[in-house]
Amino acid sequence: MDAARIQAGRRLDLALALIDEQDGPAAAELAREACALAPAFAEAFFVLGQALELCASPEAAGAYRDYLARDPEDRMGATARLVLLGEEAAPERLPRAYVKELFDQASASFEQKMRGKLGYRGPELLWSLLQPHRHRLPAHPELLDLGCGTGHAGEVFAQLGGVMDGIDLSPKMIAQARRKAVYRELRAGDILEQAAAPERQYDLLVAADVFNYIGDLSPVLAACAQRMKPGALLLFTLEAHPEGTAPKPFDLGPGQRYRHDPAVVRGWLSSALLEVMALESGVLRQEKCQPVEGWFCLAQRPLPAEREDLQLAGELAALGAVTEKPHPR
Repeated sequence: MDAARIQAGRRLDLALALIDEQDGPAAAELAREACALAPAFAEAFFVLGQALELCASPEAAGAYRDYLARDPEDRMGATARLVLLGEEAAPERLPRAYVKELFDQASASFEQKMRGKLGYRGPELLWSLLQPHRHRLPAHPELLDLGCGTGHAGEVFAQLGGVMDGIDLSPKMIAQARRKAVYRELRAGDILEQAAAPERQYDLLVAADVFNYIGDLSPVLAACAQRMKPGALLLFTLEAHPEGTAPKPFDLGPGQRYRHDPAVVRGWLSSALLEVMALESGVLRQEKCQPVEGWFCLAQRPLPAEREDLQLAGELAALGAVTEKPHPR
């Protein structure tokens, strides 16, 4: 690392400390100096964007775009910042490199922060949602934990007494999950790509606090259906729009997570030939001392005869011929 890059890094450290203290102008000055010292240093332009955003400066968007020119994979999440500034439309999903980096960096303290400081209980609430439908599962089910993270959901659903596999984009989160010793197999990878590789089918898929990093859920729900045995269940959480007015079909909230319209999600599930069995609202977590409202959903891949009815209902509904699903046989 050359001397200019080292000097730029020192200025960025100071700039970040000033951003924490809400001193945007002083942080922006230091970040500009860092950009001038090391023009190829992508992080300097992102921090400049943060500082200018704190100053409510219209130049923030330009700084984020300068960052993206230097890091097209967007490890720091400039795309999300541009969306929240109103400069870009929300993409169908957040950049994979950003999500991986986000959770790699947070892995060591992630579970302590989520369960302690933020009061996150998504897996426990999904567990409660499952209980009236638990009879639909075999005695020792096979489970797939999508976006398994540190294994929080794995610990909860290990109570079913079956075998469980996990997938997560972050290798460092996978390393934390491995310590729980509740998984048969853990794999680092994109949940959409892994779910679309149906070398093994499951009785239950769980996605706790995962789908809020994807906007258009239709591809991942279709991929999930491929990994489900006939009669299998899918449990997942979604983040809700706080004002109670549902975005259509989704938007990106200030926490840089997607918020979904449950009516649209129902349509995506129907297109994947998955039937909604339960949909409940509740508090997912706390953020800045405020509750984050969410949805908790249980869907099923119908048995063959019921699947035919569901497919026919979906086709007729698309033609405007019916508005309600048929009763299962």
